Amino acid sequence: MSDHIVKIIPRDPLYLPPEQTLDVAKAYLEAHINSDGINISVNGSPVFVDCGSNLSEIFCPKCGKKLDYSWWQSAMSKAFEGEFMFLGTVAPCCGAAVSLNELCYHFPCGFARTRIEIYNPGQAVEDDILAPVQKILGTELRVIHAHL
Repeated sequence: MSDHIVKIIPRDPLYLPPEQTLDVAKAYLEAHINSDGINISVNGSPVFVDCGSNLSEIFCPKCGKKLDYSWWQSAMSKAFEGEFMFLGTVAPCCGAAVSLNELCYHFPCGFARTRIEIYNPGQAVEDDILAPVQKILGTELRVIHAHL
């Protein structure tokens, strides 16, 4: 049996809400979502928050062309050397300055210092659940669906 994990991250990869604020968001989610558990992770620098086996393609956010995995892996390795504190790179397709955080991942992925993970939610995690969490955390959020 596979697991479905809904990962909620700030759109800004460097954003780090206070621990108390994360606890309030977690308590809200626990009261409104039936799941196998909710976990909060905090890191000193951004990490890549992936969609597990859902990742199938990556596209340039400027011109829409499909990006080669070898280029992406090279760009990720370079960004990793700086602990993902700088995510800027140059798209090989159109030469545009882009952020690894803003590439069009299919399914969505991103970078974050903090994330909330909901394990096997019993319902869809949509705007009616996310809007209050976004307000609690004081930042715009991104949702990543991972299957493991």
